[in-house]
Amino acid sequence: MKTLGNILWFVFYGFWQYLALCLAGVILCITLIGIPFGVAMFKIAKSVLAPFGKLAEVNYKAHPIMNTIWVILAGWMMFLSNLIWAGIFCITIIGIPFGKQIFKIAKVCAFPFGSSVSKSPKKSKKGTASDSSTPVVANLNSASDAKAAKPAKK
Repeated sequence: MKTLGNILWFVFYGFWQYLALCLAGVILCITLIGIPFGVAMFKIAKSVLAPFGKLAEVNYKAHPIMNTIWVILAGWMMFLSNLIWAGIFCITIIGIPFGKQIFKIAKVCAFPFGSSVSKSPKKSKKGTASDSSTPVVANLNSASDAKAAKPAKK
């Protein structure tokens, strides 16, 4: 489902926003002062291409000064426009998944410095572990089961 969502997203919304963000990034990178902001635009543009199946994490504390400058100069406008578009998409049932993706992108638009967009972990079936790093939790129904589950001291 995420592949179909990414294809529809790319054709109708993502490609055009990607082009606009890349153009803004190039214009910002022409000046020396604008290079960090241009790189932030490229980071946002990368997250706009195919947002379905990805996780956006914002870490404001990684670069608080740059994020504050960003919010004052451009971040609030980008955040607000993304919120408006997400609201428009969420009016219809069909647009809700796309609106949710725009909400995700809005977080990165607000604070791009220190944020990351990565693939979200695959969900495993209930009761099974998807890999060896996933902890398996035992179901303990009684006190005797809890005592039996404790490791013995040496």
